[in-house]
Amino acid sequence: MNRGTLLMLDEHRPELRDIAAFLRKENYDIQNFDRSNDIVKSFQKWDVDLVILPLDLSIQKALKLCYTIKSSSFSADTFVIFVSRHKSEDCVLAAFEAGADDFMYLPINRRLLVQKIQAILRRRRSYTQQAS
Repeated sequence: MNRGTLLMLDEHRPELRDIAAFLRKENYDIQNFDRSNDIVKSFQKWDVDLVILPLDLSIQKALKLCYTIKSSSFSADTFVIFVSRHKSEDCVLAAFEAGADDFMYLPINRRLLVQKIQAILRRRRSYTQQAS
């Protein structure tokens, strides 16, 4: 049974592809993308619950993508988690200012990630039920 639809910008990074493979084993429908434009287009195909974005290689591009997701009517209620090796407070603050719902440091504690995703999906379903 599908536990939720997740999108991930992996930028061809093995550690992020490993996380995606782990989440698939946990019964999440996860779609990997190499380019941020493809993520934006994917909202037309899927009912997306959560987006996981790296904040290491192209920080400004990732922040802009988060802002785009959060400011668009078709995806504003989608949750965004940033993952990064950057330990700077400025980086974390920039992520939240762009609209992030959570931030995790790499390497990821996979059990913690699953718990955070489950909590986010519970909140999303609660919001959806209240709206209908």
